[in-house]
Amino acid sequence: MTKLVRFALVAACVMMCWSCVDEEDFDFDRLSQTTVNPALGVRLFETEVKLSDFLNFDSLLADVEGMELISRNDGNGEYLEFVYTRSDTFDVNDFVGIIDGMSDVSIELPAISVPDVSDLVSSGVDLSDVSVAYPALGVEMEDISVEIPEIEEGVSIDSLLLSSGGIGIQSSTVMPFDVYIELSSSGIKDISTGMPYTQRIQICSSTGTLPSNSIDLSGYAVSLKDSVGQGDKTFLDLRYRIVVDLSSNLSSTGGDFAVNTILNIMPLRIDLAYGKVGNAVVPVSDTISLDYFDNEEVSNFISSGGIDFQKLTFEVETATNVGIGAYIVPNVYSLTANGIRTAFFAPTDTLRVTRAARPGEIGTANNILTTDAAAIEVLPNKIHYNLDIHFSDRLYDQSYPAFVFPFSSFIAMNTRTRLPLTAKLTDLHYETETSSLNFLEENDYIKSAELNLTVENEFPASLEVNFYLADSNGNIFDTLFAKPLVIEGSPVDSDGNVLRPRQDKVKLELTAEKYEVLRQAATVKFAIRLNTSSDSGSNHPYVRFKKDAAVRMNASVKAITNLTF
Repeated sequence: MTKLVRFALVAACVMMCWSCVDEEDFDFDRLSQTTVNPALGVRLFETEVKLSDFLNFDSLLADVEGMELISRNDGNGEYLEFVYTRSDTFDVNDFVGIIDGMSDVSIELPAISVPDVSDLVSSGVDLSDVSVAYPALGVEMEDISVEIPEIEEGVSIDSLLLSSGGIGIQSSTVMPFDVYIELSSSGIKDISTGMPYTQRIQICSSTGTLPSNSIDLSGYAVSLKDSVGQGDKTFLDLRYRIVVDLSSNLSSTGGDFAVNTILNIMPLRIDLAYGKVGNAVVPVSDTISLDYFDNEEVSNFISSGGIDFQKLTFEVETATNVGIGAYIVPNVYSLTANGIRTAFFAPTDTLRVTRAARPGEIGTANNILTTDAAAIEVLPNKIHYNLDIHFSDRLYDQSYPAFVFPFSSFIAMNTRTRLPLTAKLTDLHYETETSSLNFLEENDYIKSAELNLTVENEFPASLEVNFYLADSNGNIFDTLFAKPLVIEGSPVDSDGNVLRPRQDKVKLELTAEKYEVLRQAATVKFAIRLNTSSDSGSNHPYVRFKKDAAVRMNASVKAITNLTF
């Protein structure tokens, strides 16, 4: 800065030399003093203060899982919005479990009468393919359909795809022949071939006892039906016949023999079940904590009536492999520390869960509900929501039957609660300092100075600004302004959106003495106080804030020098 002053002096001298005269005519006695007042300008400092410098919501929310503060634009302007996101996959495998505990089916038959085989052989009868059967061959097989127990009220099964399970066969029949049981079912079909189940199983041998047998029904589809006319009860269609192979013992003299056989339905593990669920309910609930508004950093500046969430938006995305329609009645409410409860939605508001149209497909749905959260007059510290999933047989297209995967059914639910933030701020305070100050050092030449301050305020709130001058030890010894400088807030529309940043230019005349005080400052501390702007009626409306909103200040000094020569 010394160079600037010296340059001014040299320039003045050069200007005088332009009007020089002959040396003979030069008379020093006739010279008079000349005073010039060149103006010299220098930038003093510039700074920017953002909303995050006042309130760092990101750090406040760091420990709140699923909560973030974002900027959003709804077409009317940009604003801050709290967003709480939660993703869950709910196990809904309680519709159908393993069908277990069916009563054993005992086949109680009268004694089977077998002729004297040895007499038939001696008479020249060929017994290679002759047998005795009950019921007799050519007669319909005996019906021993098994009742499927009721799983729970309102739940019924029409058909099943089995992954495991079957029929166990125990026999204590003692006969001197090979004896077989023939089983068949019109309701049990091989998945790969589509053919009805039919099988012959040996239950007795002429050479000794046989181990227990079992029929593996994995890979079979089972259709249930009212096979014996007993109202709404459902049955597993099963029929049998006992066959005695006479050629297995050609020396037997025959006689009457008892047949003792028990069929036991082993637990059936179901891959896929078609049927009805009645009105099954899967409970879903969660709580959003707003305890961070009790943080001292926030509560000092935002009173209980100083924040408003405007219109709360609740978004639910669902995906499910369940082929049964469902709906959600969102019971969402806020709760204050004093127990004041405010419901967000009407009892009639519902969210539809779209079912899977076919096995192997995923049904998806997107639902949005909006509520006027301005009804929350007292700042809540919790928001509770119950999103019970109600399954209903009425909510699916009859063109394809309802179905469920008992051991792999799910509903994936993504919920997003949007809380658009508007607030009234009171005495929100921030301080910072700078030591990078530029001054004209030659105070002896300073006649007066002018401080030019340009302020661009993007906040919808007025600013009270002052500059405190501190020495090298940080001790404040003076202020730049006798009282805080007030900068009005940016204008807003009826929704509290900033229409445009406000720009102000402030000039402050400084005497040489005041400038000297300013020059002696080692640092300048900026103290900014933020208050929501009031309307014409002195009311402080709720306003929206941009996350990257800032106030920018640029200060320069224009010094008037006093040079005499």
